[in-house]
Amino acid sequence: MFEKLLAVSAKILLVMLILGIILTAYLYLENSMVAMTQYGIYSEKIPAAFNNYSIVLISDHHNSNNIKKVTQKVEEIKPKIIVIAGDSINMHDENHSNALMLAEHLMKIAPVYFTSGNHETWSGNENDFLDSLKSSGVTVLNNTITTITYKNSEINLIGFKDVVYSDDNMRKDILDNELNALYNKVENKDLFNILVFHKANLFDWVSNYPFDLVLSGHLHGGQINLPIIKEHMLSTRFLTKKYSKGYYRKGNCQMVVSGGTEKNFKRPRIFNPPEVIEVVLKPLD
Repeated sequence: MFEKLLAVSAKILLVMLILGIILTAYLYLENSMVAMTQYGIYSEKIPAAFNNYSIVLISDHHNSNNIKKVTQKVEEIKPKIIVIAGDSINMHDENHSNALMLAEHLMKIAPVYFTSGNHETWSGNENDFLDSLKSSGVTVLNNTITTITYKNSEINLIGFKDVVYSDDNMRKDILDNELNALYNKVENKDLFNILVFHKANLFDWVSNYPFDLVLSGHLHGGQINLPIIKEHMLSTRFLTKKYSKGYYRKGNCQMVVSGGTEKNFKRPRIFNPPEVIEVVLKPLD
């Protein structure tokens, strides 16, 4: 009897070991890859000249060493511009070499536009990091507007710098003040207006403003894409279960949310690989 129990226990342990090896291998492969997701954005406000205009969206890199594969994926897309929607760094890191190296590599592919997320805003050396980005040729769009000209037509690219608030009850008032001030800076409001805004979980507020497209991130795609676990992580970390990754629309405002490009085996992704997003503009006749 004892020998039978021992044999059964050995088989169970062997099965568990094999499953553990398979799971570890899967997590390593998934977290080491970079997926590409494409979204077509349709609007009557997009000029005909911008038909099939390609924009790469990257967010939440968090100073990861996931540089080569991200760069290769962007090279395959051949975008007209690259938008980084914040959290390129970790707020507690003193060295941001990986984030800067990624920006330098991307600048060799297409013009890069950057807007700060909460990790840049909360770090003690944001200005140094932004100065380094500018030295690499990156355009920092914090609370500024640039006009993208292509084939004699124009669209607006608008950057919202993530804000700090000590009291969650102040969030709406601060956001309203900052968004109003930013929108009032837009000279030609009739153009197609793209807002780079880090925190996708605030889309319910942002969509009240006349921005046509929001490029966002922050929620890491929920990190672990499993039922119940994903919803729990989103509701505890980000206070929402909505807008974690993908395409959304409220009224006339569309939003594309990146799941992020961070590779971190201490905080592995499950069924949610790092991703680079291609946004393709499509005018409606």
